[in-house]
Amino acid sequence: MGPDAKDDYLQPPKGVRFSADSILLAHRLPLVLKGRAADFGSGCGVVGLEALRLGRLKGLETLFFIEVNRDLYFDSLTVNINDWLKDSWLEKKRREEEEKIGDLFLQLRPVFSDWRYLKPEDLGGLLDYIAVNPPYFPLRSSGLSAKARQSARHEAFGSLNELIEAASRLIKPSALLTMTFPRLRLSELIKSAARHGFYPIRLHLPARAQARLVIIDFKKY
Repeated sequence: MGPDAKDDYLQPPKGVRFSADSILLAHRLPLVLKGRAADFGSGCGVVGLEALRLGRLKGLETLFFIEVNRDLYFDSLTVNINDWLKDSWLEKKRREEEEKIGDLFLQLRPVFSDWRYLKPEDLGGLLDYIAVNPPYFPLRSSGLSAKARQSARHEAFGSLNELIEAASRLIKPSALLTMTFPRLRLSELIKSAARHGFYPIRLHLPARAQARLVIIDFKKY
């Protein structure tokens, strides 16, 4: 999970647990970002909330947590968001007393929906940024156990191409998309992104020589 990660995010009692992938992605989100952003496949909200805890996404107005599995993640996501808002409110009140700052709160909005069918109007317009720690394995991958096929690392709720197409449909021109993805499928990812109007601008390789994942930033053109 990483030495600096918050260790008490509520997770569902059964099902997939968040892993170091989410924390790595949170550390790579922009420090400053204006407008509205979304965390695709947010689960219990770790990527977006951890990024905010780290002081990233300064200037953001609204952060959408888009998750298809309402039955599994509703309780944990809403509790984690409320905990962050409570902590943020207490900190803000302290700062107001010390610095007399303004009264602007970031909006955190869970959206329980399948991103394949979302439209810009469902989110109040096009987004300025999308982050996603997506499923890694194609639906018909061989060699996967039954447990792996049931996990969020499996493309049970949409293929890579459907994910990129949805991001392209929901994001503004020149906006950024940040993803974690397996190194072995990087060529496939870049080709799919190009088909939907994204080009890579930054590639981050974790320090470990044998790291299986990369974090990549795309820009919409």
